[in-house]
Amino acid sequence: MPSVYTTIDIAASTERVWAVLTCLDEYGRWNPFLRSARGWLEPGAPLDVCIAVGSRSATVGVRVLRVDPSVELRWRGPRSSLLRRVLAGEHYFLLEKSAIGCRLVHGETFTGAAAGVLIPPLLPQLRRAYIAMNDALKRTAETS
Repeated sequence: MPSVYTTIDIAASTERVWAVLTCLDEYGRWNPFLRSARGWLEPGAPLDVCIAVGSRSATVGVRVLRVDPSVELRWRGPRSSLLRRVLAGEHYFLLEKSAIGCRLVHGETFTGAAAGVLIPPLLPQLRRAYIAMNDALKRTAETS
């Protein structure tokens, strides 16, 4: 299964990082990867996220899987079970206490019949987009 896995240390509490990460209305202000998110963060809830990678963007309907405040946020998309058979992604954010405040683990695992063909060529660009989001989250959590 192709996947993206990134980490970053943030000089802010897990609670502060969580507050920034879960304030969906502010994504357009600071987040270069997830340009917007509409919905609510509770398990089973639908969420529409606008993903920007390079010059391309798309809105994807996902389903929230896990919301554990200051610990984990996870969703899977697309919402359609038929489309998930072709290509799906389980996106996650894990927050861990660290010596300087918080370590963010941010990634996604891709599944479906086409994942092994469609995703590997995109992995370098996806990784850069995830890292850009991590850096922006770090700046926002540390300065606001």
